[in-house]
Amino acid sequence: MARITLEDLERLDEEPAAAGGDGSDGEDDREAEARLFAHWGAVASTHRVSLPPDMAGPIAQMARHRQAREPVPYVSLSQHGKCEAVAYEERRYPAGKWACVTMGEPMYEQSISMSFMKLMRYICKENSVGCHLGMTIPVLNEIHLTKEGTELEREVLTAYYLPGAFQQNPPVPMDPEIHITERAPLRVITRVFYGMTTEETILREISLFWELLGSTDAVLRETYIVASYENPGVPQRRNEIWFICRAEAAVVAVSSSAFRGAAAAVPAQPGCVYADLNWESVLHILYPELLRCLRAQSRASRYGIVTSEQYIATVPKGHPAVNSSCLYIASLVYGRIA
Repeated sequence: MARITLEDLERLDEEPAAAGGDGSDGEDDREAEARLFAHWGAVASTHRVSLPPDMAGPIAQMARHRQAREPVPYVSLSQHGKCEAVAYEERRYPAGKWACVTMGEPMYEQSISMSFMKLMRYICKENSVGCHLGMTIPVLNEIHLTKEGTELEREVLTAYYLPGAFQQNPPVPMDPEIHITERAPLRVITRVFYGMTTEETILREISLFWELLGSTDAVLRETYIVASYENPGVPQRRNEIWFICRAEAAVVAVSSSAFRGAAAAVPAQPGCVYADLNWESVLHILYPELLRCLRAQSRASRYGIVTSEQYIATVPKGHPAVNSSCLYIASLVYGRIA
């Protein structure tokens, strides 16, 4: 199984023999592409994996499109630290369209590798407009902890932000496992860390960040994001761990207008807020918040979940857990604070 990620591609700038870089004819281009693929095969072998032959084309296209990477837009809300050194930063990311892939391989590294190879193909012409879309940074890897908090769940969602030129009309992926998602605005607390991103290092960084923040209910404890910026060939490469801030109000989420009829059947309550969100937003914000309320025996009197079959399930106060599989078919989550 091959492992090639966004960070690996940065080393293309270090390779003098990138495909098509010297204006040579087609035969020389093919030779350059073969050398480039051999180079990346060697890079993959350092991760104890092999590079699949069908990645030769996307790798060569990335080499031919070395334009500056577009940063994902955000607003810095606050910075915290000592002696002018920033320990962590609070940011707000606006709503935007992302190409997302979810994988559940045995190892974190395997999941993000398989996902990003799919995204590379999408970026490199395997899309409805048939052109190279351009890279954005960071690429996000969303992770979930087990109940014990000592391991990562297998499923990892890898997300690529669509460049500004494609935000209004995202190209359709040819790969059915890539989903274009409009993600809701996100407020996060971020901390930079350097080095490799394995399950072990990620868990360590989460623990260190909690020690820095102290006890707080302002952020989720089940879901985190690892933001990837740099080449893994750099010994102390830059990454970020993102803590996701909780919803600031009781929320009712409607994923699409098709289900607003079902929402209308649920009587509005004082203090409720309606917002257009997709199922991943439910996963990010509402589901962890629901679990927190139930576990804390809070004043939440009930939560109803309307699925794509418009089946309404009522979760009584004090219920120990909610089956996470319902999130895959959930179209609306209704919460009422008593």
